[in-house]
Amino acid sequence: MSYLILDTDVASYLYGNRPEAGKYEHRLRHAVPALTFTSVAELHYGARRNEWSERRITALDDYLRRFLVLPFDADLPRLWARLRAHAARTGHPLAHRENSNDLWIAACAIHYEAPLLTGNVRHFLDVPGLEVLGADG
Repeated sequence: MSYLILDTDVASYLYGNRPEAGKYEHRLRHAVPALTFTSVAELHYGARRNEWSERRITALDDYLRRFLVLPFDADLPRLWARLRAHAARTGHPLAHRENSNDLWIAACAIHYEAPLLTGNVRHFLDVPGLEVLGADG
């Protein structure tokens, strides 16, 4: 089995049992689902922004324990910087400040040599070294 990194949107679809979740289940059958430290932070931010109760946050933590959480690594900042510079030179949306968390997720997927499962494939296309998977392809 190999790792499959879930983007924050896919992780939130699965957590909320949203209708979109079913589109990704076939991708998870033969893989070890993983999250990046960035997605864990984004999920917690969403919970805090929406003023979840401590009980709901504990339930979120329980859910997150189902995944391998890929840690920060000392080589990641250099890779992130290289990817952002490339994105800026090519006009890729991941160069924009508001997309920096997505760029961290992409950098983690490249660093850990794992495909990224996302609900927004077009957003991650043309990132050198990144294998992007969506619900369909």
